[in-house]
Amino acid sequence: HRVLMQGEGANAEPDGGQWNFDADNREAFGAAGPGDVPPRVGFEPDAITREVIALVQARFAQHPGGLDSFAWPVTRAQALQS
Repeated sequence: HRVLMQGEGANAEPDGGQWNFDADNREAFGAAGPGDVPPRVGFEPDAITREVIALVQARFAQHPGGLDSFAWPVTRAQALQS
């Protein structure tokens, strides 16, 4: 789609000259670990979220994972609290 690209066709290169930054994002914490990590803020699922959870459990019951402890933010207001 030529987004963030320079050039055309086979000569196209990523803007800035680098395809990805994986190596930059793989630094270790070191022997001491990451330090104190604050606890995650959890949210009680609202009616819409409970409906979606029920739909996912009904249609994708054979998929791995579970939703029994789903407490992620689902609104902008909740996300701002996280």
